[in-house]
Amino acid sequence: MAGVSSKSATKRKIGEENRSYQEKWEDEFCFISGHKEGTAICLICRETVVGIKWYNLFRHHKSKRSSFTEIFPLESNERKNKVANLKLSKKKLTLSESTCRRRVEDISKYMFDTIIQKLKDCKYFSLACDSSTDITSMTQCSLFQSGKEYPQLQNDEWWALTAFLTDITLKFNNLNLELQGPNKIIGQMTNKIFAFEAKLQLYISELESGDFSNF
Repeated sequence: MAGVSSKSATKRKIGEENRSYQEKWEDEFCFISGHKEGTAICLICRETVVGIKWYNLFRHHKSKRSSFTEIFPLESNERKNKVANLKLSKKKLTLSESTCRRRVEDISKYMFDTIIQKLKDCKYFSLACDSSTDITSMTQCSLFQSGKEYPQLQNDEWWALTAFLTDITLKFNNLNLELQGPNKIIGQMTNKIFAFEAKLQLYISELESGDFSNF
């Protein structure tokens, strides 16, 4: 039992070791304190090292950034200026990320509020449903809505004109099909056009006399 207790006592969490970041590591290894407790961020590659110990930072800097010390000797003005520029670049990047995130959130809120207001203002809208699957194979249902007022739908005269336009368009389509295809003689095609014009004159005269038998 004593052996088990001794083994359990050796398991310590990083947060319980009370290790703190030391300012000298900024110039020595180009590391700054991380956002989370017990972490440090490399100013050169922006990698996060867990466990603030001298050896951890030394190993990272020695294995991945060995040429940095050759170009910028320790405690030199060139090194201090370089570290200051790296810190400024890191700060600008952080501000840029937060700014973009805030703008995206503002645009999303504006679009949401605009859609809600338009839905409140319209009297009729169409609704479409679409089923899709994301990368986690979870089925999602997407809703697409749009709406616009059409006061002419309440006008009987508009409906009558629409029906008349539909009938006339159907006649034009039939004439168009009759004029298509191979082995057509110009005389026959001309006769079909003249016959269609005669039918139009007949329709006009019937409408003027109030005869709707052909409609």
